[in-house]
Amino acid sequence: MSALLGVPIDAFQTVSSLGNQTSAEMDVDDFLVEVNGSGIKKALRLVLDVEFEIPNILLVEEPEIHLHPGLETTIMRYLKRIICNCQVFLTTHSTNFLDTGEMKNVYLVFKPNSTQIRQQ
Repeated sequence: MSALLGVPIDAFQTVSSLGNQTSAEMDVDDFLVEVNGSGIKKALRLVLDVEFEIPNILLVEEPEIHLHPGLETTIMRYLKRIICNCQVFLTTHSTNFLDTGEMKNVYLVFKPNSTQIRQQ
């Protein structure tokens, strides 16, 4: 995870202030997940879901939202790596994803009067 996202990730157990209940916590770059930006949270969720659930089909809607362009490229490389074991459908408005994707796998979906799909 740390190598993929480029930041240190730590999972640990905490005890409530009352001392009677424990819970799992995770920090990214020495900050609790809750205080990280939504882009880091979304990227982390995507990778953890794939690694723990091991899906056959993955639907990803606009993974670029709130991501730094460098992390966009990292996530795209990750998705390209997992396509041997998982079919990935991705919607995006990001040229970073399109530029790193293979054009034979890119489709343009548009709706002037009715929905049309064109391979790029």
